[in-house]
Amino acid sequence: MTVFVPGNRVDLLRTGDEYFPALEAAIAAARREVRVETYIFEDDPTGRRVAQALADAARRGVAVRVLVDGFGAANLVATIREILEPAGVRVLVYRPEGERFRFRRHRLRRLHRKLVVVDGRVGFCGGINLIDDRDGRGEGAPRFDFAVRVAGPIVADMQLAVRRLWALVEWSRSGRIRAGFVRPEPPPEAFADGRRAAPGRRSSSPTRTSCRVDASAARCAMPPNAACACACCCRVCRTTCSCTTRRARCTAA
Repeated sequence: MTVFVPGNRVDLLRTGDEYFPALEAAIAAARREVRVETYIFEDDPTGRRVAQALADAARRGVAVRVLVDGFGAANLVATIREILEPAGVRVLVYRPEGERFRFRRHRLRRLHRKLVVVDGRVGFCGGINLIDDRDGRGEGAPRFDFAVRVAGPIVADMQLAVRRLWALVEWSRSGRIRAGFVRPEPPPEAFADGRRAAPGRRSSSPTRTSCRVDASAARCAMPPNAACACACCCRVCRTTCSCTTRRARCTAA
């Protein structure tokens, strides 16, 4: 069911002429985290410019995560990776392409979302991929499409959506989703006291906490922790959460 969330500011961005300057400005102002999901990340002047903005943010200490579609972004070409990865940007590919001319049903399931969330306070959503709107031409009308820049409480939902999908793709790639021992990498603001968990570290014997599990609802009864990719991870047990999407419950109680 669709729920209206009041209190947001929404700015309409017409074509890449308005979208990309706004996007690059938001990335340049990032202090903690930038999350990007896109179908196409093209190796062209626009794609390289956005990639450089993301790399610059990562060098400032911002946690930058980029998720691209394996078909639309061609598994992210090496020239873009060479800008992103040496700077510390983490890249994942949704359904990587292997045998391009072999048809399988799962190849029809693509990542068509175009989402960017910066510091959990500003989000971008729309139909514009990371590709030059004029196909490399300096003049002429741009490709006609729209995006919106959003600020307000709805950005928390956008942030949760991109973190969940990142965690699912990461789990799927590692092949360990069945065990429930792999937790999503915590975002920079996850720990108020400055502690950081080792990325990707396994926890086979989670620390017991005061977390309460509501058995009837099969989920943790503590307030949800929006910083975790698991909807059922609570603020108390977030450091040892071993949730899986199949069981939808916290096992750190």
